[in-house]
Amino acid sequence: MTYAHMMESRLSLNLEHCFLHRNRGSATLVACTSLSMANAIGYSGYFLLLALSCIVLFVFLYKFVPETKGRSLEDMSIYFAELTGDHSVLEAEAELVKRRPQETKEDGTPPPPPAGEVL
Repeated sequence: MTYAHMMESRLSLNLEHCFLHRNRGSATLVACTSLSMANAIGYSGYFLLLALSCIVLFVFLYKFVPETKGRSLEDMSIYFAELTGDHSVLEAEAELVKRRPQETKEDGTPPPPPAGEVL
């Protein structure tokens, strides 16, 4: 899941558009330089360079991208808002929690949010 999935629709569309162009640009760069690089440093050196870039990417993702398994979108939205200092998201979440009814069903589970409420 990308960060764009947690943004409002208009902004999400723009972010996905930017990610698509960055991805296409990276693929074009690799495709345009692969034969030149392979001729310059050899095929084994070229694939070693690609392997090292994958390792660097893996380490970056492991250190800086949070685990999202078992977390809701709202939890991740709050996490990123706290990380970036975006107080508007935190205030909106607090307002939603205040407006949400505190009732529970017979089985102890909270009721679903009212229709049309955006979390």
